[in-house]
Amino acid sequence: MSKSIFKSLLVIGDNHEELVKKYSLETKVEPYTYMWRDDAASLQKSDMKFLEKVITTKVHQFPSAYLDLFTCEYLKLKKMSDFDYFLLKTQGCTYDEETGDAFSDKNPDAHYSGEKCYQEEFITTGEEAPCANPFVLKDGTYSYSAKKGDIDWKRMHMYNTKTYEAAWELVVDDREALNEDEFNLKKSMQNRKAYFKNFENKEDYVLRSCAFYTQGIVTDKEYFEKDFKTTDGEWAKAYFSKFIKPLSDDTLLTIYEARNITEH
Repeated sequence: MSKSIFKSLLVIGDNHEELVKKYSLETKVEPYTYMWRDDAASLQKSDMKFLEKVITTKVHQFPSAYLDLFTCEYLKLKKMSDFDYFLLKTQGCTYDEETGDAFSDKNPDAHYSGEKCYQEEFITTGEEAPCANPFVLKDGTYSYSAKKGDIDWKRMHMYNTKTYEAAWELVVDDREALNEDEFNLKKSMQNRKAYFKNFENKEDYVLRSCAFYTQGIVTDKEYFEKDFKTTDGEWAKAYFSKFIKPLSDDTLLTIYEARNITEH
């Protein structure tokens, strides 16, 4: 299963430029022991034990698409020597000449890299982020950074659901168009049937298309992101009530775009 290169981030707080750096791979820290050489064998066995448990468990919460990835990872680790495992896990590190222990200045709390807010480009040239849309404000303008109370949430969250319901019915269910707008909608999307297979059903498609959510959330205390056990639909459904509703109207919200990282 492929993973998107980019992710959208919601940074909650006035000092968003500082906050977003806390979880960035671009932020260097004082060198620390990343992995002891003598621990490689036990860590490899621990990783394999976890993966084997996930693969062989009859009832689990992981989406089925991830099981193939876990199986491939398990088989790869099983063929490795503990030294090769050590080298794989410590890529980019420096090594102690005597002990072989690995040291790193990479941010141990990193969840992304290349984070960028497109507010300046949006103001000066109108350029938008490739994978992150700006907020729609109550005055009709758009911005990548705004107070919660200034954002038009009726336009941002669960807006235009009828159109998405119709799109599913017209393409997936192949129902007849009832008017000219539906005829044009069906014509424009009739060759995208494969895209709709990414969704469990019509409700899932409408929710993930219309709900406001980002892939990651940065606060002054911690970073939140969907885990393997949570489906995209579950994350989208819970997002607004969990992360947006509790905030006061004077809370500054800023949207960033960043690159996913796999190892750090």
